[in-house]
Amino acid sequence: PRSTLFPYTTLFRSNAKNNMSWFRRFISTVKSLPWRFWVLCLSNMFIQGALWPFVAFSPDFFYHHYSFSPEVAGIFATMLAGMAIPLGVVVGSIGQKVPKPVVGMIASLLQIICFLALGWATELPCIIATLGLSIVLGSVGTCAIAPVSQMVPRENIGMALGIMKSGESFSWLISSPVYGAIYEATHNFGWSCTFFACMGIVAFPLQLILFITRHSEPKKAGDAPVEDRKSVV
Repeated sequence: PRSTLFPYTTLFRSNAKNNMSWFRRFISTVKSLPWRFWVLCLSNMFIQGALWPFVAFSPDFFYHHYSFSPEVAGIFATMLAGMAIPLGVVVGSIGQKVPKPVVGMIASLLQIICFLALGWATELPCIIATLGLSIVLGSVGTCAIAPVSQMVPRENIGMALGIMKSGESFSWLISSPVYGAIYEATHNFGWSCTFFACMGIVAFPLQLILFITRHSEPKKAGDAPVEDRKSVV
């Protein structure tokens, strides 16, 4: 009977109306995000899209490419991710004194150099390049996550970070099978590492763009005053 269904029909219409209102607000918020935020997201994708898949594959990499025992390969894999914690604190303190894109450019260069060294310069101690990648991992919070609060309004920071993390996950989804496909085609980890180094080559100019344009959008920041934003973003 209509009298029985009427409350449910009203509820459905109300929910649909609320969902459409939320969707419009979401689209409006996405459109309002500054272009520098999207450049930052792309840079983060090309850095993290190389690092975390490599962290996952690193035990097998060190075992086969460097002929380490499973135990030693596991130690190097643990060192790669674990040393990023204290090194991240050091990089973060440095990031308070220099523009964050400078940290990003240095991280991108380290990504290029360390992956090429691990892939091809096997006569060098691999612990050096491993620690270099740990520095890159520790730099992500400073060069990718922290600038978000200084690029977008405070009320949109949560959504902006969610978009950034979604893009990051998407990059893992793409780069991991490409890494594996390159190895299957060449049977040489050097070319797989070269692929991750090329991702750093893309990330570097993106960070350079952020550095050049760091004074262009002071009114968008959510937390820091204009003077601080000009010096650190």
